[in-house]
Amino acid sequence: MNIQPRITTYITSALGGYFLAFFVVAIGIALFSVESLVPPMIPIFIFSLIVAIPVTVISSIVGYPIFKFIFHKLQLPIFQRLLVSGGISCIACIFIYAIGFNFALGALDLPDAIVNMSGALLMLCVVVLPCSALVYWYIEK
Repeated sequence: MNIQPRITTYITSALGGYFLAFFVVAIGIALFSVESLVPPMIPIFIFSLIVAIPVTVISSIVGYPIFKFIFHKLQLPIFQRLLVSGGISCIACIFIYAIGFNFALGALDLPDAIVNMSGALLMLCVVVLPCSALVYWYIEK
């Protein structure tokens, strides 16, 4: 299998991985919760696109070159290579987004705001990253 970095696949897998992760989490909550939390999650899903779309734009400008460079340097099996290179590019994009977002809002304590937002977004990446790698692999196979 010869998977190569392509920017269109990278952007598609970033958004597709986000949507897939959201639906997996929503289904998991619906299955393991006593109350139905899926209807209240729909506004959260729409609001969270405020984060997903800018991160994807930053990712297409900054993250893709990082992804491509690391992807070619690693000598791992293909899925692990997608996870590691995608994870490193994701971390870089999250920090850039957190800096820009908090600077634009005029956060009073900028370093703390950046650290808090970055930590929260990195927790989201724990779910999104495997889904994104799966979407990338599926598109390219």
